Amino acid sequence: MKNKLFYIIGILLIVLSSCSVGRSLDDKAWIVIDGSQYTYSFQINSNKYIDETLSDKYFSEFLTELKSSLLSFNIETISGEANVNNCNSAYTIQINNVECIEMFETESVFIDGMSVSPEEFDVVSCYLNSDSKLFKIDKNGRNNLLKTCTVSVSKSEQLSNNRTFWQIVFGLNKDNSEYTYKQLDNDVFFDLSRKSARHTAAKISRTIYKNL
Repeated sequence: MKNKLFYIIGILLIVLSSCSVGRSLDDKAWIVIDGSQYTYSFQINSNKYIDETLSDKYFSEFLTELKSSLLSFNIETISGEANVNNCNSAYTIQINNVECIEMFETESVFIDGMSVSPEEFDVVSCYLNSDSKLFKIDKNGRNNLLKTCTVSVSKSEQLSNNRTFWQIVFGLNKDNSEYTYKQLDNDVFFDLSRKSARHTAAKISRTIYKNL
């Protein structure tokens, strides 16, 4: 039974890791990033980290990381479809939608063994979802759809009674009766923007590799 559990966990880890692992191309490919039609939306029931006024900066961070990540797979960004005439392998990535979500769930816990009443924590989770389409540009300059790319990334605050490193070192919290509350970095949505871009670039590279 234990071996079967380890096997299932191993398969899940492989599947999850494959979402962010790309494929480097032997020969260079070129890609046009079209962000002219994108929409940026927010779903908020907590505003601890998110800032709607920074949507342009979030998107700029996404684009910068996307270009860098694509280049690491030997896919170079070009400025427009007019420049693809001399390119043997040219593509367009159309960014359609980016959605930022911040929500919380209230949890009540006895923070330590001495507490006589529970303490409430609003544990915040942050998500960033992006939708895009990858097209192959043919010899006549037409875009032919290859793949629709949907990427979801997230980070959450942690409320846990697991022993920390220092609690283990000093022999504390052996009965797991003490809770620790770990918040996220203030720039978490910039981090999620970069992470989403890396996953998108990985998907694009794998698709282009299969298409060659």
